[in-house]
Amino acid sequence: MVTVVHSSQRSTHCCIDHEKQDRRGQELVYSYDWAVIFVGVSMIVYVAFGGMLATTWVQIVKAVLMLSAGAIILVMILSLVHFNPLTLFADAEQKYTAKYLLPAIT
Repeated sequence: MVTVVHSSQRSTHCCIDHEKQDRRGQELVYSYDWAVIFVGVSMIVYVAFGGMLATTWVQIVKAVLMLSAGAIILVMILSLVHFNPLTLFADAEQKYTAKYLLPAIT
């Protein structure tokens, strides 16, 4: 397993999970900067070899996965209030006050 440490966290505190170790027992820690570089280079290579058609299909699959995950989370949250969104809003208003439900326009 790999632990990614954001560059702002390097000097402040250690973000190593001791349960995430490779087969030799050594911890693998990569900085956030190197992770971004690796993902960027991977995408360039993927597009160069797969073309825009492959990239388009990756985006379609990603959109379906994200929408599916959002729908599942929505159903899980609504099941807690017996599929009544008014109860959800009433509970939020009671816990956080009515100001919590107002638009964020200042």
